[in-house]
Amino acid sequence: MTRPVPLAVTFLLLLSAVAGVAAADEQVIGRPEVSLFAPDNVLVPGTDTRLDFFVVNDGQLTRGGPAPFEERVTTARAVRVEPLAEAAPLTVRTGPVPVGSVPEGTAGPFGLRVTVDEDAEPGTYEIPVRVSYAYTRIVTYDATDEEASPSYSEASVTRRATLAVRIENRPRFAVVDVETDVAVGSRGTVTVEVRNVGTRTARDATVAVASADPDLRVTTGESATVAAGDWAPGETRRVTVEARAADTPATRDYPLRLTVDYDDDEGVRRTARTLTATVRPQERAAFEIDRVESDLAVGRRGAVEGVLVYRGERSLDDVTLRLLESGSLAPTETAYPLGTLDPGERVPFRFTLDVPRNASPGPRRLPFRVEYDAANERQFSGTLSVVAPVDPYREVFRVEARESQVAVDGESRLVVELTNVGDDPVRDATARLSVTEPLESDVTEAFVGSLAPGESTTVAFALSATDEAIPSTLPATVRVAYTDETGRDVVSDPATVGVRVVEEESSLPVPVLVAVVVTVVGAGVWWSRRR
Repeated sequence: MTRPVPLAVTFLLLLSAVAGVAAADEQVIGRPEVSLFAPDNVLVPGTDTRLDFFVVNDGQLTRGGPAPFEERVTTARAVRVEPLAEAAPLTVRTGPVPVGSVPEGTAGPFGLRVTVDEDAEPGTYEIPVRVSYAYTRIVTYDATDEEASPSYSEASVTRRATLAVRIENRPRFAVVDVETDVAVGSRGTVTVEVRNVGTRTARDATVAVASADPDLRVTTGESATVAAGDWAPGETRRVTVEARAADTPATRDYPLRLTVDYDDDEGVRRTARTLTATVRPQERAAFEIDRVESDLAVGRRGAVEGVLVYRGERSLDDVTLRLLESGSLAPTETAYPLGTLDPGERVPFRFTLDVPRNASPGPRRLPFRVEYDAANERQFSGTLSVVAPVDPYREVFRVEARESQVAVDGESRLVVELTNVGDDPVRDATARLSVTEPLESDVTEAFVGSLAPGESTTVAFALSATDEAIPSTLPATVRVAYTDETGRDVVSDPATVGVRVVEEESSLPVPVLVAVVVTVVGAGVWWSRRR
């Protein structure tokens, strides 16, 4: 017969089993301790800046164990920092900042955009934030069975914290005005007025001006630095740099970045927040050519004249209108000085050109360019083109024979009439005769002098024919050399006139011829009576 186990013994056996289980399980217990820290926490009134902060986790371990479990219970997970209500005189313009997991140590930096009131008083201020995160409070594991899965006891924390900042009086700068004489496609200067709106003097200050657009180049590159010296509160500096704007189809705004470096009251070199300015180049110096007139003709000197119209926004100095490549036309001068041009001014110009005799009549495209001084540099406009007609060749003189007969082996004279059929007077005209055998001339030039348009005169040349000549009509040519109204020496094309060569005249004297005739007549009468 089996005897029942006493109740006390059963209790002791159960207690022993529970103790065995407890002895087999181990626990790691701990928690993270999260705080915030802003190392560079000095702010300046009237600024909008990024405040960098770090998240510091000083983990607390109550019961240790394996390293992975210790790391787990001291790590803050899903950390989130959320700014709360405004803390006068500060405004935080950033929403919740997700930080992520933060093990023991430091994570960051993370940033908040903070605006400080213009009238903020110096002092220390606190920015309230809400910090939330999750963590593992306890890890329970079986120390005797490495393959057994541990169990975790999770927890979360949400609490208020603060970021301490200091507001200090420092130099502070603002752009007041921007001026420029830079035009599209040209070089000039940009002047930016900058004022120290802070409460402290900036010592040994410099201002770096940089272009934020490749179509606007400052100096010879992307930036220029100008010394500003000691810069007291309320004082304005004019910062001038050279710049060049690209040749773009349209005028537009370009951004500039200005950075002020200075020494503070303690001699520490500091950099103020970057300033932004906007500059708009002026319209390109615009020109037009109006009222073009031309009297060009093949084989003569003529002129092209017109009016240059300036439609820019600023006065230009030392303006010159230049005639570029003009093909077969030969300008006597290629530059026409115009002096100073004011906006809207209209200035007449005139270019004289020689048209060669072998040129073809028809329209000619004449390209011009305007050159002028701006910003201590010679600058140029685009090409301005005009079309000038070239009239066909037209003789200035009409040559007509008035006496043009000579006997074989005889002497005579050639008389021609010269008429100025051109539009302009001529001076110092000389007629020149050219003949070939059997015609000869001992005097081949005759001075004419001046002839007005439509005026005529006659000139005579000695003329003879050799004994080998036969009766016929032979050519003689006459050219006229003269000076036109522009002072150019011109020789006309040859004009041909006909010279009539007749039978040789008798060499007997007239009385002898009369006696012979009388004798013949008398003999005839006698003979007829005798019959």
